[in-house]
Amino acid sequence: MTVKDFLKKHKPVLSINRLPVKTLEAFKKLAEEKYCNDFGWTLQALMEEVTRLSVLSSILNEQYNLSERLAKLEKTEAKNEKKEIKTISGKVLKRGEEEDGQK
Repeated sequence: MTVKDFLKKHKPVLSINRLPVKTLEAFKKLAEEKYCNDFGWTLQALMEEVTRLSVLSSILNEQYNLSERLAKLEKTEAKNEKKEIKTISGKVLKRGEEEDGQK
């Protein structure tokens, strides 16, 4: 028995039904151009790419959420910021507070 016969006999098989025609054509084209028509390696490469993209997507989502939280905190901080008003004589009046710091 040759190696080729052995591989044919013991090779894992993957059967995919209901695959859109354009997707199948794109997969075959990718396999032909980059992986010498080896569907196994093509699938492996696509799975690795999906994993990388998934990790990047979660990192970007986390950064987006953090930036949203930071923007909300900055907005809240700006609202809570005590505004000072100076009179012509230079006396500082604080809105919402008395001069000695008591309400």
